[in-house]
Amino acid sequence: MNKDNIRFTTKVLSLALAAGITLLSPCNCFAEKSPKQGSFIEYTMENGETKYNRYVVKEGDNLSHISEKICRFFGEEITAKYWPVVAFLNEFPRTLRPGDIIIFPETYEELVLMYNNLKEIGWISRYSNKNDVYGKNKQRKFRKTIDDLLHEIYGNSVCVDVDFIRSYLKTVGLEDKYDSYSGDFGNDELFELTDWIPTLKEIENSKSYKKSK
Repeated sequence: MNKDNIRFTTKVLSLALAAGITLLSPCNCFAEKSPKQGSFIEYTMENGETKYNRYVVKEGDNLSHISEKICRFFGEEITAKYWPVVAFLNEFPRTLRPGDIIIFPETYEELVLMYNNLKEIGWISRYSNKNDVYGKNKQRKFRKTIDDLLHEIYGNSVCVDVDFIRSYLKTVGLEDKYDSYSGDFGNDELFELTDWIPTLKEIENSKSYKKSK
C-alpha cells in the first residue's frame, strides 16, 4: 500500500489527541436495523475523508477479542495487541454491549500504523495506567508473580508451568530481564510484562515451549 494513502500519521494523530478531538462518535455511525451480532459490515463508512470498517459486538466480546477478530478479518496473524486502536476510535472507556457497532481502520496497514502511532506518543501507556487496564493498581502481592499473572491472562486454557512462563518471556522479549520465579514487582514492571500480550499460538511458536499433552 502506498504510504501516501495511509491517513493516520503521527503528526495528525498527535494533534488530534492534544486538542481532544474525537475522530468519530460510534453511537451515531450506524443506521441499519438489527445487524447480526458477531458479524462484520461488508462496506465501509466515511467520516470526512476517512473510511472505517465495522464490527457488531456479541455477548462475551472485549477489546482483546475484537482485536483478534479484526486480524482474522484482514487475514493476518491473530493477536490481541491492537485493542488500543479499537479503544481510541470508539471512545473507550465505556461499557461494551451486544449489538454495539465498533469501527476500525479500513486496511490492515492503517491498523498497524495507528497502533504504532498511539504507542509512540504514549497514549497506550496513559490509557492503561489511567484505566488500570492490567490491574496494576490493585493492592495485591504475588508470591510467584509471573505465574499468577499468566494464570489471570490465559485462565485454565493452558498449563502455566516453567516452560510456558519462559516461552511467554521469550515471546515478549523479556527472557533476559525476568525469570519464572520473579518476586513482587511494581506498576512499571507489570506494564512492561503486559505491554503486548501474545496469543497462545504466538507463544507455542517459541522454540522453548513444548505443549502439554
